[in-house]
Amino acid sequence: MQFLCLPRAICTADELPVKASKALSAKEFQSRYPHCFLSEVSFEHNENNCYIIEGMFLINCPPLRVHTTFGEYAQFLYRRWVQRSIKLFKAKEIHIVFDHPHRHGISPKDVERKRRRVEVTDCDAFTSICKDTVCPGHKWKEFLSDPLQKRLLVNFLSSELLQLHVQSCASLNVSSTALYTAGGFDEGNKDQAFVAHNAGDIEVVPSLMSNHEEGDSRVWFHAKVTSRNVVIYSPDRDTFHVGLPLMSLIVNKVIIVQLRAAKADDLFLHMNLFYDALTKDLQLQKIGADMICYIPTLIQLLYIVSGCDFTSFFRGHSKRSFLQTFYRDCEFIAALEGGGSLHNYCADSWEKGLLSFYRLIGSVYFRKFSSAFQEEAPVELFRKICPNHSSVDGQIAFLEKIREGHFHRISDESEWLPSTSALKLHWQRCCWVARLWAEACNSNVIVPLVTSHGWLISRDTISFVWDTDENISKVDSNQRMLKGGCKCTKGCLQNWCKCKKGSKSCSLFCMCKNCHNVSLEESTSSQSTLPQTSSGSDSCSDYSDETSCESDQNSVVDPGNVTFDGYSTSDSFDSPLDLEIPCIDETDPFNFYIFFHLFHRCCHQFGKCH
Repeated sequence: MQFLCLPRAICTADELPVKASKALSAKEFQSRYPHCFLSEVSFEHNENNCYIIEGMFLINCPPLRVHTTFGEYAQFLYRRWVQRSIKLFKAKEIHIVFDHPHRHGISPKDVERKRRRVEVTDCDAFTSICKDTVCPGHKWKEFLSDPLQKRLLVNFLSSELLQLHVQSCASLNVSSTALYTAGGFDEGNKDQAFVAHNAGDIEVVPSLMSNHEEGDSRVWFHAKVTSRNVVIYSPDRDTFHVGLPLMSLIVNKVIIVQLRAAKADDLFLHMNLFYDALTKDLQLQKIGADMICYIPTLIQLLYIVSGCDFTSFFRGHSKRSFLQTFYRDCEFIAALEGGGSLHNYCADSWEKGLLSFYRLIGSVYFRKFSSAFQEEAPVELFRKICPNHSSVDGQIAFLEKIREGHFHRISDESEWLPSTSALKLHWQRCCWVARLWAEACNSNVIVPLVTSHGWLISRDTISFVWDTDENISKVDSNQRMLKGGCKCTKGCLQNWCKCKKGSKSCSLFCMCKNCHNVSLEESTSSQSTLPQTSSGSDSCSDYSDETSCESDQNSVVDPGNVTFDGYSTSDSFDSPLDLEIPCIDETDPFNFYIFFHLFHRCCHQFGKCH
């Protein structure tokens, strides 16, 4: 029974998505495929190499104290990134790409941008930026927290870096190196990309014109268009997941993603080797020969589902746990006959993918609370409940069984498995992200409608839809029951009892007397439906003698002969508690909870409860 309107496993009390570390996915892959992660990359002089930089990470580097103006800051970035890249990677092309926020209107990324925004106290506001504009210095973080000022800085750097390259070509002897910038132009040059050559001219590049909003997808568009071997600098773990399924489209080209750029501590991911390692992994071969080509897409969806900039993380379940569960149960999750797969995210097949997503979430929670189930694997539990693999009701029943299993093993509702309606909305958001990332190699990106994928736009502000109105109304009813049970004194048999009027049985939360609207079997039914432990022991496992266990199970507590503090109840007892009470295992916290409330009601019947 759910008592909170928000699925606290995936959202905070402020109705914001839960956030956790995205780096754990790369660490898990590094432990599985260490040959794909390199500490250095070397290129020959005669190779045509391209170095692509996600520019939003450049401006996170604050200016030094000696940099008093934005012009000096731009020179510092040029020396640090452009000149260094030419030297280290023998690059013939340098591409610096920036984000273009709100290129397609209100975006789900706005929720994450708002979270990252720092409250500005007394930082000066800039209406324009040029070379002679004074830098904010130690207030750099506050300066970047304003999206308008950050965009002004991107506009300035996009043009200034090109001018610096033209001025430096002759003195640096880099006449064959071209510098490209994209994503940082507005108004008449919106969507344009420009290149600076050694001849002193700056030109438009029609082949690189695109309407990408995010830099982590724009880098893959540039990687596809260029004819050279590519190194992409992007510490954001979203970036290499965006391009993983696209490696099949980018042929005859070596692509390496630089995840870390530090002195003597660089980290590179060789995407070609990584793609091959995934498709040849022996554990993933279980999904069948027909599904092997979809493995990169499945890994991408797994990353999206477990949390990214657009979607929520699952509280208590890291990306590493999602990956480990998928590797163990990939055949059950992604290749069940008639049960859909995670790669079914398109508009005409997302409902099939929903079935696979339900099995993934059920498997993740099953693995964490495996001691609550007799079965050794989630597929065993699933086959007992759902013989028809394509049945939505069967998948929901599987999740309900998982909920029952881990109910008495969680400390609060933040660990509670979200409702199926909340999970469905989460899957719709994941499908939106997957469709957007699938457009990364296209110049004209078509963005799906956000309001039909689990988001709500109101007064130019976007927010998450965490659950359906139907389920929220059920939660409200549960809250009213919890806060205000009936207090009848005449048996709760007529419509003056609000429980009876609502066609509901009285619950443990009611304070009624002489109640005839609830039976003991109904009150203790949840005890009998609780799953047994993995050892298969029953509620009398703590008894040392089997004979005494059997006698205790068959024993009956006679409420007519119970004495509380000297008060005998043998004279009269006309409540439904006159029924037989089975043996209660006092070691089980949930059983003790039921026993306590039954005792509380017995005392209340005779005026001893205050």
